[in-house]
Amino acid sequence: MRKIYPEHDITLLCRKHLGDFFLKTKLADQVLEFDKGKDSKNSWQKVRDTLRQSHFEWVFCPHESLRSARLVWELSASHKVGFKKPWNFLVFKKRWPRPMHLPEALRQLSLLQGVDEEISLELNALIKNKSFNLSLMQGQEIPHWASMGLADQESQREKTIFLAPGSVWATKRWTEEGFVEVAIEMQKRGYQVTWVGAPDEKEICDRLQIQVEGSDNLAGKTSLYELYEAFKKGSALVANDSGAMHMASVAGLPTVAVFGPTILDFGYRPWNEKAEVVQKSLDCRPCGTHGAKRCPIGTHECMTSVSAREVVKYLERTLA
Repeated sequence: MRKIYPEHDITLLCRKHLGDFFLKTKLADQVLEFDKGKDSKNSWQKVRDTLRQSHFEWVFCPHESLRSARLVWELSASHKVGFKKPWNFLVFKKRWPRPMHLPEALRQLSLLQGVDEEISLELNALIKNKSFNLSLMQGQEIPHWASMGLADQESQREKTIFLAPGSVWATKRWTEEGFVEVAIEMQKRGYQVTWVGAPDEKEICDRLQIQVEGSDNLAGKTSLYELYEAFKKGSALVANDSGAMHMASVAGLPTVAVFGPTILDFGYRPWNEKAEVVQKSLDCRPCGTHGAKRCPIGTHECMTSVSAREVVKYLERTLA
């Protein structure tokens, strides 16, 4: 929307702690954050009261919940756009089917059909292309209008490898031993190793930093924007299927992601042409759409069978 309407004010409603990034990158002019914690009811009411005081030209709602639809219903807007559901025809002026055969980034952007001519033409072609293979990482370029990249791709990068061993879901975490082995190997090759993660991932990063002498640790010390700034200067990231993987796409940072319980067919691939995904072909995959606290069959083979040597091999190819 910033590219299409550069002179318009953009208001973003998002989860707590996300808004600062969008303000500092100037993607949004106003941010309203919703706290999904203990005070969620009061937080949601404040958001509703604030939004109902304004009139909007466009309202885009990528969420499909009844609560989100109710909020859009209450807003004053010339155009309300959302995904087509059997029950929401009274809420949205324009409803688009969610094209599940495309990656999630393009599913979300399909809401912009009819807003911009170039995007509409290319989206229509992609939506009609039922042969689009979600599992392929190579050979399918990301359209320039759909890029998540914000950083200058030609900027000078330091010889730093970032490692993000955390994940909200325990089964989506590659082995700690694997991360340590990769870190030590990359140190031998002259790279500075830096651990990164959210505040609740600081414990695991602290534990791994101790095992890799000379490594740095930014876990729990950076905001999303500060992590983005750090990623802009690095050589590559090794991560699980996690938020760090997506932030690397924004920063244009080459990435090697280890996938276990989840698969590329879900559409949540690293939206980054400089990315590789390491995964094993197993009958038990996928075991869920998000992962779980424990492996359902007790083996966690999807992660334990991925060796550090394999990850380093993918990392070499990404760096090249």
